[in-house]
Amino acid sequence: MTADAAGAAHPSATTDPRAPAPEVPEAVRSLAARCVPRVNELARLMSQDTFAQLHGYAELPADVRDVEIAATARHGLRLFLERVVHDPRTGPDDTGFFRERAAQRAEEGMPLELLLTTHCAGTRVLWQALREAARPGEEAALVELAGYLLGAEQRVVGAVTETYLDERAALAAERRAERRAQVRGLLAGTATPPAGSGLDGPSLVLAVQLPDGPRAPVAVRRVARRLQTALDRAFGREVLSTALLPRTVRLPP
Repeated sequence: MTADAAGAAHPSATTDPRAPAPEVPEAVRSLAARCVPRVNELARLMSQDTFAQLHGYAELPADVRDVEIAATARHGLRLFLERVVHDPRTGPDDTGFFRERAAQRAEEGMPLELLLTTHCAGTRVLWQALREAARPGEEAALVELAGYLLGAEQRVVGAVTETYLDERAALAAERRAERRAQVRGLLAGTATPPAGSGLDGPSLVLAVQLPDGPRAPVAVRRVARRLQTALDRAFGREVLSTALLPRTVRLPP
């Protein structure tokens, strides 16, 4: 169904997993079954054509586009269609594969907007395939399948978004910890300045004090982030933490 969040949910995915799966009407099963042989074809259409029209997709590495995204699309398509056809019980979490892919995309820096947009575009491809497969008199089955498809999209989009944001937050926290360690080491004279930082000669130490008063942790992080952004912009480079600057850098007015 999508690039890295191809739909994956049984019609009962939003119900209690301990409850029996509701019976899927035979007309719905039959319609979904007709699209199963097209899984590989649809996955190629998504990864090589549909997604190629999205801004930023062409800049992704070839192996990500042609191998990983295509494989994830195949997995999602097959999982959705075969669950409709065979009506198995939904497990406690059938989004694990998509979460894994979302974490990879976050680590590689793929924009979340592009990731989620590929999902929406892939869902449209599958919906079009279902419409093409529908025969006269199967309008009700097609409408019911649309409900299953929307339920799958909701679950996977939620899982992918949550995982992506968690991974980006973890990477940002790791980077902040590394930068703080670098600053401490440079100030103590036990660390070597990073290559290209301009800190291999005399440097300026900038002390910043926030106004006194109680602040919520979120507010503190917000101020620190804005301060970091302002310093990076003012000096035209990534400032190591918010405390250390090359002496050769010209102070802004």
